[in-house]
Amino acid sequence: MDASKLRSYVQDISLGILLMGATFFAAPSSAAERLNLRVTLDNNYPPYSFLNSEGQLHGYLIDIWKLWESKTGIHVELTGRDWNDALEAMKSGQADVIDTIFKSPARQINFDFTAPYADLPVSIFANSDIGGLATTTGLRGFLVGVKAGDACIEHLRARGITTVEIYSSYEILVDAARIGKIKVFCLDDPPANFLLYRAGIHQNFRRAFQLYSGHFHRAVHKGDAKTLSLVERGFTAISNSENQALLDNWLGTPLGVSERDSTFLKYGLATTIVLVTIIILWVWFLRREVRRRTFELAAERNRLDILAYHDSLTNLPNRAQLLDRLRQSLAVAQANKSYLAVLFIDLDGFKHVNESLGHPFGDQLLREAACRMQTNLKTTSAIARLGGDEFVALLETSDANEPSELSAAINVLFSEPLLVDGKTLYITASVGIAIYPDDSDDADTLLKFADLAMYRAKEQGRNTFSFYQAAMGERASRRLHISDALRTALQNSELFLVYQPQIQIADRTLVGAEALLRWRNPDFGFIPPDEFIAIAEENGTILEIGGWVINEACRQLAEWRRAGFFVPRMAINLSVQQVEHGGLINLIQSSLSQFNLMPSDLELEITESMAMADSPWVSGTIEHLMRSKLLLSIDDFGTGHSSLARLKKLPVHRLKIDKSFVQDIGLDKNNEAIICAIITLSHSLGLDVVAEGVEKVEQADFLKAQNCEIAQGYLFSKPLSPSELMFKWRGQEHNYPENVITYHI
Repeated sequence: MDASKLRSYVQDISLGILLMGATFFAAPSSAAERLNLRVTLDNNYPPYSFLNSEGQLHGYLIDIWKLWESKTGIHVELTGRDWNDALEAMKSGQADVIDTIFKSPARQINFDFTAPYADLPVSIFANSDIGGLATTTGLRGFLVGVKAGDACIEHLRARGITTVEIYSSYEILVDAARIGKIKVFCLDDPPANFLLYRAGIHQNFRRAFQLYSGHFHRAVHKGDAKTLSLVERGFTAISNSENQALLDNWLGTPLGVSERDSTFLKYGLATTIVLVTIIILWVWFLRREVRRRTFELAAERNRLDILAYHDSLTNLPNRAQLLDRLRQSLAVAQANKSYLAVLFIDLDGFKHVNESLGHPFGDQLLREAACRMQTNLKTTSAIARLGGDEFVALLETSDANEPSELSAAINVLFSEPLLVDGKTLYITASVGIAIYPDDSDDADTLLKFADLAMYRAKEQGRNTFSFYQAAMGERASRRLHISDALRTALQNSELFLVYQPQIQIADRTLVGAEALLRWRNPDFGFIPPDEFIAIAEENGTILEIGGWVINEACRQLAEWRRAGFFVPRMAINLSVQQVEHGGLINLIQSSLSQFNLMPSDLELEITESMAMADSPWVSGTIEHLMRSKLLLSIDDFGTGHSSLARLKKLPVHRLKIDKSFVQDIGLDKNNEAIICAIITLSHSLGLDVVAEGVEKVEQADFLKAQNCEIAQGYLFSKPLSPSELMFKWRGQEHNYPENVITYHI
């Protein structure tokens, strides 16, 4: 420690001792008279005083008053209030001292003030896109945000600025700036800097100019000289070093970099950049020379590797080379005591592309996908293709979070469409992760576990990633047994349908019902549709199950009509396999004929991605359905990738808004805007709109205000059996020819 700093500390200690002595001899009478001191202050002035997320009072002033309490031995009852409430509390005698107060002639009538303890600039802050604001003259024509009771209002009015928007607190004012309600506002610099940074918009606003500056005081009731003296003695007893430590903690320590130091830093940085550039160029030159000298040997070795250890389609490492690299990487990870992550990557929907557009097209898609991964996934030690649409990436790392970050990057990588032979394709990826040493130290086992985790990612909705868990082995066994049981589920009468009403929002009458497929197995109990439908698509039973649902839905519609319960139309959700299957039209026509129904009694639902698919099989089936006078609708609209040019040509009559948008009504303005856009688009194309998943009255009211015709969800009814549906809704049918029943397969 140098001499000057030592002298400063000695002076602080000496002054503290003297003041403590003075306090000891001068304060007893006051302390005896006052055992506690009631202090009120603004609870919305960060970082001086503010409420944290748990509602507790925090800040520099809270800590300094605690130190004052320890110096005087007098208990401080510190209460944070809204500023106007703090002033009222002081005026009504609920407090002895008020802190965070500016001194003004009007306030001197009621209060006596201490000396100022903080200089506080008050500035005009403006959106970064606004230029030319340097004086109050430039504020004319702008709506300026201010806090209620703030001195900004008087200062602006004195300068002729009266167009102000008043907010009850600093947080509400800054939030209004965040959402764009105001572009300019007046605020004290300390809370402005704190709140703008906390709101994440500190880069969107700049300090245009200082309007005025004020000083923080502490004040007591007029004529209360004893309390004023007591307050001042207590703060005088706090040393400069103690106060500075609190200021550094809450307001930060200034760097104090001089202009000369700044110049040296700039020249030093420039010199460093030049030296680093030279070193990089030198290293690059050396590497180029090494590559040039070993080119012939590397070329020969590469030729042999390609023949024995590479995939002939993508030129990526094949399974043999992957296992070799995996074992080598395991040895390195064991020696370095680091992690080795195995990422099993599967392209979602590739089978559909391969079958609908042909194998040559599918091969080109795999080449494009491999190229994209090789180009962008630089942190991996290896990327290999096992076969089909399955790839594996290896990641050696000491960071436990990096495998999840890389997996998320893979999902983002495939969120962009692939251009293959002039066609734009949207392909996502599901990623499974197994990690050494957490999951296994064996190469084959790690690969197997990553594969199981990948299937878990698909079960979670695809386009995501999942880490291996021990329970996944049990899930794989369960999946195998469910697949076997599903083959006999129809024969054993284990499948059944339940129905959820669809409601005309305007008058709350029944316009249809959605039929939901359910399965209750003697061994497994109730099996969720999300679990067994995906398995049915994989093992091929979806066609048999789908045919049964079409026939059962038609039978139920006819039975309701015979019982006098009129549900004019039944909508059936078709899977991709059904649309591509040549017998779909004959199956539907047979069911219509068997139960004496008309084609217009059915509405067939297809997914958005299916409707937009550039497949001759899908397009041919849709055209055939249209010629058969069967009505079409697009389910889960908004979750896929629609082409408006293609949408207006499709023979559809209804769009169904996906429940993921409906659930965020009142919570997410972006989703509300999407819903409004879908409804407007539908009406402009002459289409009806159905909203799925309506569970709250506020959601129904919003949809009604946007002219959405039909809704369904738990607000109106849970799924019911056929008899329950008829018992509850009979007599409430809407006299409308487009009632709907849907099933999901």
